[in-house]
Amino acid sequence: NLNDILRDEIGHTITLEGVTNYINVIEGDEAKYKYILNDIFKELYGNTTKLKPKVFIFFNAVSDIENFKKLFEESVSTFIKAGSDMTNPNVKYLQGVSLGVIAGYRTINGSKVEVPINERRKIITDFRNGEFKVLLATNIVARGIDIRDVCFVINVDAPREGRRENSVISIDTYLHRVGRTGRHSDRGVALTLVD
Repeated sequence: NLNDILRDEIGHTITLEGVTNYINVIEGDEAKYKYILNDIFKELYGNTTKLKPKVFIFFNAVSDIENFKKLFEESVSTFIKAGSDMTNPNVKYLQGVSLGVIAGYRTINGSKVEVPINERRKIITDFRNGEFKVLLATNIVARGIDIRDVCFVINVDAPREGRRENSVISIDTYLHRVGRTGRHSDRGVALTLVD
């Protein structure tokens, strides 16, 4: 149980100042992705009068990022192909969502190809400057990245020590991930989705 893990040896809850942490139980990756697209994004980007917040979404694997991005793109194109215009209030919020992706490598024709450091730097700069509002990321940016105005961090799954599903949850990585929000006396929200 993640709630139990986020306590130190004497029972204090491990948190970061300025960050409110939530944990939701949602079974399966596709259900998690749909929850983010249909509920979280609608809440964050559905109100046209609100400022569009910056969001980090952390994944444990590049393949998970690719699957989420594919579902996002399919969701947008389904409404367009069906003849729905983006003024439909049920999908209009997707129009305001722009995604960036950062990872140490990408998959091209089934092979892992390293993403050059200059490309990763450009992605961070573009996110910092508001070129896109949502950054899909692996742990490559869990540490050492300081970007103002990130109001929300979503962990699609709790970070793990290893790459296997049954590996131990990494509290250190969890704290670094959620530490991308609530910076410079700002407030932030961290949501972790678990099976």
